[in-house]
Amino acid sequence: MKKIFVILLAVCWVSAPAMAQMKIGYFDLTYVMPLLPEVKKAETDIEAYAKQLDAEFARMQKEFNDKYKALADAANSPDGLSQTILAAKQEELQTLQKRLQEFEQRSVGDIQTRRDKALDPIYKKIETAVTEVATANAYTHVMRAESCYLPVKESNISDLVLKKLGITPPPPAEKK
Repeated sequence: MKKIFVILLAVCWVSAPAMAQMKIGYFDLTYVMPLLPEVKKAETDIEAYAKQLDAEFARMQKEFNDKYKALADAANSPDGLSQTILAAKQEELQTLQKRLQEFEQRSVGDIQTRRDKALDPIYKKIETAVTEVATANAYTHVMRAESCYLPVKESNISDLVLKKLGITPPPPAEKK
């Protein structure tokens, strides 16, 4: 028992200076990102691209609806359609519906790819700034704000990162 106590005491004695050297900070990405002009431009570009895709989807949807209505009207008319023509038109509608679904799925993927491509250099720029601020201010650890259980205001390096990026932080009343 005495040996365990001596070992624990030695471990505490050896690790105490190391713990005293630790300086922990945190960074709030959700606070910094909206303040960057590059993010605003990227969001505008992504929204414009999404609107183009929405317009094309609406056009395709209208084409499908028009053909569906025409087929329903022709099938219900007194003259009717032959079984061969009806089957061909139904097959055409199924093909159009499949194209609509595929277009919608590709659009979601394309928008996400475009978003990732636009924001990746911004994330890298922020990461570099965080690293430089942490190094310059002797932080041994920096974590994301959402990882902090009880964040201490003095440990928040978000404004320092903004300054490093050339952006003046908003006054405290405007902060989230």
